[in-house]
Amino acid sequence: MTMPTRPPLAPALLRAMALALAAVLVLAVAPGLRPGSRAGLPGGWNPLGTAAAQGGQAPAYPSTIDGARTGSLSIHKSAGDPLKQFGDPTNPIAERGLRPMLGIAFTIRKVDDVDLRTNSGWEKLAKTRIADYYVGGSRAGSLGAPLVASTNAEGTATFPNLPVGAYYVEEDHASAQKAAASVVTPFIVTIPQTDHRDGAAPDSWIYDVEVFAKDQHLDVNKSASRTCANAKDRFDYGVSAALSAPDAADSIKRMELADPLPDQVRLVEGSSKVYLTSGRDKGVKQELAEGTDYTVRTAPGNVASVVLTASGLKKAAKERRGRPDAAITWTFTVEVLSGTDKQPGGQQTGVDSADNRAYLLVDGYPEFTTTETPGVPSNKVRVKIGGCSPTAPVTPIPIPVQNPD
Repeated sequence: MTMPTRPPLAPALLRAMALALAAVLVLAVAPGLRPGSRAGLPGGWNPLGTAAAQGGQAPAYPSTIDGARTGSLSIHKSAGDPLKQFGDPTNPIAERGLRPMLGIAFTIRKVDDVDLRTNSGWEKLAKTRIADYYVGGSRAGSLGAPLVASTNAEGTATFPNLPVGAYYVEEDHASAQKAAASVVTPFIVTIPQTDHRDGAAPDSWIYDVEVFAKDQHLDVNKSASRTCANAKDRFDYGVSAALSAPDAADSIKRMELADPLPDQVRLVEGSSKVYLTSGRDKGVKQELAEGTDYTVRTAPGNVASVVLTASGLKKAAKERRGRPDAAITWTFTVEVLSGTDKQPGGQQTGVDSADNRAYLLVDGYPEFTTTETPGVPSNKVRVKIGGCSPTAPVTPIPIPVQNPD
């Protein structure tokens, strides 16, 4: 009996395979995402089924995919530094030592114009940029209806009975915000994935797929240089926040601190200073340059905010890599208004005190508003207004600001 031979791959497909490793990094290895399969093969995930991504192993052929079969996707969500490995990376149960995150919602959408049963489908996927699927992107219209699942007590969100295909996955920023966590960058995963377990038959596939996503817990701390201030007095606020982990391209896409100030005070123009610090620096702080590394702005509602520019984000990513204690600190001066003067739209916190919190916004969070207050909140700071002793103490703002609890 003569065994059938498989036809050679077309040159175009071979070129697509050569590009696959780069595509995997762009599409799937988002910050905090560690792909794997139900066999628990760390680092062995290959959503594009290519030799390039598997160090030269022969790919499974698309024609061997069972299009009538359904699969599943399990997303495991845990807290920790996305840039660090936990436990033994060769141990499929090592992830169980992490703290699972409950109630984190994920949405998946099938990429309707990619047929994984054909070579052309894999070629198309290999050429895809994840940004093409963002709102307003060139391929956003090719996404199917959304399916939503939230993580259970074990930190797992499960999507059963999925038809064969490629799926765009994104995390819900609102549920991540409640957990004071960063948001995993959207990624694409395929159902099925090639099976490269020892002893697996050639051209076999895994239809029940698992991915492991780790979120960084984001701490935000705020302090004031005075506990009591009279009209026309000036005092300082300081806000420190953990730097979010860089993505697979070694970049941080957004870092913003917003402070909806009480209506009794106003921001003193030109008083802002921004610093980067980490434990590696041992007390040394890197001061950023206004206009070059960050901008300061005020918005209706007496909201003051500082936003890192491309230059500042690049410096922040460099400071953060491998250092989960890296932080950004913003200090600025406010002036207490006279008598009954109030800043329009400012936070009304009472006649004799100014209370407020600051908020950290990273990639995936919407723009800040005083009605929705998206972002990771700091502790509340209270400054008594009026009736202060002339010798009321002034405390310098520590850099970084420490957790008051």
